[in-house]
Amino acid sequence: MVPKNAETCSTLDVEQMEQMQALEQREQQVSYMFGHLKEMQAHCEEMERLAQPCSELIDLQHEVEQLSKSRDQMLEVRRSASEYYEQVKHEADSFYAMYDVNLKKLKQVQENIERARLGVASQLIFFFVDIQETATRGYIVQSLKPSPDIIVITCVSGGENLNVMDFPVFKIFRITAQKNGLEVFNVCENDIWTGTHLRLRKYREKLEEYLDDDKTLFMISDGSDVFFNDITPILKENETFSTILRRRFDKFNKDIVISSERLCGWGGAFLCSREEANRFPDDPETSSKFLNAGGYVGKAIHLHAMITEVTRIRKSQCDHDPDDRYCGGPGGEADQYFFMKYYWNHQDTVTLDTKHTIFGNFLEVGQHPCLNGWKPRCAFEPCCTESDVIHDFNVTYNQRYFTEMCTVRRHDNIPLTWHGNGVGKWFFFISLERMVKNCKHIAYEMWSMMNLQNMYNVIDQLEKNQHRRWDDSQK
Repeated sequence: MVPKNAETCSTLDVEQMEQMQALEQREQQVSYMFGHLKEMQAHCEEMERLAQPCSELIDLQHEVEQLSKSRDQMLEVRRSASEYYEQVKHEADSFYAMYDVNLKKLKQVQENIERARLGVASQLIFFFVDIQETATRGYIVQSLKPSPDIIVITCVSGGENLNVMDFPVFKIFRITAQKNGLEVFNVCENDIWTGTHLRLRKYREKLEEYLDDDKTLFMISDGSDVFFNDITPILKENETFSTILRRRFDKFNKDIVISSERLCGWGGAFLCSREEANRFPDDPETSSKFLNAGGYVGKAIHLHAMITEVTRIRKSQCDHDPDDRYCGGPGGEADQYFFMKYYWNHQDTVTLDTKHTIFGNFLEVGQHPCLNGWKPRCAFEPCCTESDVIHDFNVTYNQRYFTEMCTVRRHDNIPLTWHGNGVGKWFFFISLERMVKNCKHIAYEMWSMMNLQNMYNVIDQLEKNQHRRWDDSQK
């Protein structure tokens, strides 16, 4: 029989052995896992070692891609730069080609300027010589006997020093009037020009001095684009300017005679409407049927009444709207339209000098359309101005106007004055230039206005640049 304690020990031993076996198995597993872990660690280390070059390769690949993009960008920049270079080169070639052309043109212009300068200088010399000749030995117009019953009134601010196109226009106006035995009153000589209202006011004030004078005729005229004609060729023995003026004035049998022109308008820029033009009576013998306010003649009381009414009408319309077209546009410098209105309403006492027996007018028109499409208002249609077409002056001026010594006539007509308003100014100055070469009194006025020092400077310069063709080496 086994003792009870022995059984107990046997049981414990078995359990301990089982535990020991389990522990040994666990130790084996841990050892295996530890070994496996080492292997895995070694494997991971190997993987890490192998992965490092891969990472570098990936980075290198990224760098290659960036370099490729940079290369493409550089190629694009290069291509753009090449295109820009070609464009700049083309523009430069064009510029230099244009530069060469312009340089040739510039040289041509310089040559033309030099020729023109010499031409102008030559003309100045010729004119200088001619005007001295005429001023000293030119044709002397016989001064007519005074006509104290004719008074000339004009308004030219600073007329004594007024010089237009190198002509002392007011002095020529005055000397040609004086040669006809007339006294001239420039009522604006010492006034600053402030507009046509000044002229009307000064005329009215001067006429007020003669309202009781029933004998004197007053000629009111522009003074900067008008000259008095030499009428000695049409005078009979002992006749005066007054004789001719009164004879022609009386034929109208009206209180006032106003000058006329071939163009219907005012202010130098505004044309009559068709309705306004049709208010002027037709005259089959002339195309100059429209009023021109540059000259009118009559007794003081009649002229004063007309100017007073014109001033009132103009003031009522222009004071509140000076830019109105009837006032002459911006500045309100025109009064001709208001003389037209007065004439339309007083044709029983006022008439126009449509045949230019007293007041001649250089403005010319022709029955043909204007090449530039302009359509002026004339007595006929189509119509265009001709006294401003320089290419045709040989026909429009030389075949119509004739200057014989100091007398200017249009065909066979010799008016008492000539007016070069608007586009008639060219013919006015051509006539003056021809008279300067004939008429001693006009040449003298030109000579007195010349700046002789400037002229001598031009002459000195020309003489200095002259080429003498002699050989200084020869004795």
